[in-house]
Amino acid sequence: MKSQDYVLIIFCKWPRLNQGKQRLAKTIGASNAFRLASLLVDCALEDAKDWDGEVVLAISDASDFEQASQAIQKQISDNQKISIQVQSKGNLGQRINHIDQNLRERGKNNLLFIGTDAPVLNPLYYQQAKEAITSSDIVISDASDGGVIIMGNRKAWPDLTFLPWSTEKLSKKLSRICAKQRLSVTRIKPGFDIDVEKDLEKLFVAIDSDSRRSRIALRQWLVNYLETNQELINAG
Repeated sequence: MKSQDYVLIIFCKWPRLNQGKQRLAKTIGASNAFRLASLLVDCALEDAKDWDGEVVLAISDASDFEQASQAIQKQISDNQKISIQVQSKGNLGQRINHIDQNLRERGKNNLLFIGTDAPVLNPLYYQQAKEAITSSDIVISDASDGGVIIMGNRKAWPDLTFLPWSTEKLSKKLSRICAKQRLSVTRIKPGFDIDVEKDLEKLFVAIDSDSRRSRIALRQWLVNYLETNQELINAG
């Protein structure tokens, strides 16, 4: 199967001050949370730039369309391969189902869904996901907190409405509803996403040798942040 046969879908709540990353904002402050969220979006767009195929940036609010377009033009020279779609109403499961249905109506079958909270994602993760999806209906990369950082599917998702999103039960429940629909599930390399302050410790170490431009910028922000938060520096 050619790389171009896969579609990468990035679900994104565009960073704004005092919007998004509120769990982190409570401990690291609103301005730091906003800056971190912006850097995480840059990392996801960096993955989009390197993606050999179609990319969909699924933004949560139509009012963010212009900012998203400008970010794409700035970071991705071949911006013809990436389109912006506004997510539908409803919870995350309903929004994923909606995008999934739209793409399948266009004849797209091999889909990989990610968010912007897992900058540990790298070409190895994506290659494993592509390989797994050739023989499995569903591919999952688990997050260490019980969530997921990649959701891949070659067949339509079952109804995801009632999944316990943003909880430690998500991955197991997702596997369970897929099994009920007789969809085969393969798990690939696990990772973690960034939800709370202690996740920054792991991230500091995980991207230490990552040479990608946006990861370098993210790590420099972490260095600056950790310099004033010595209790976290032990991770380094």
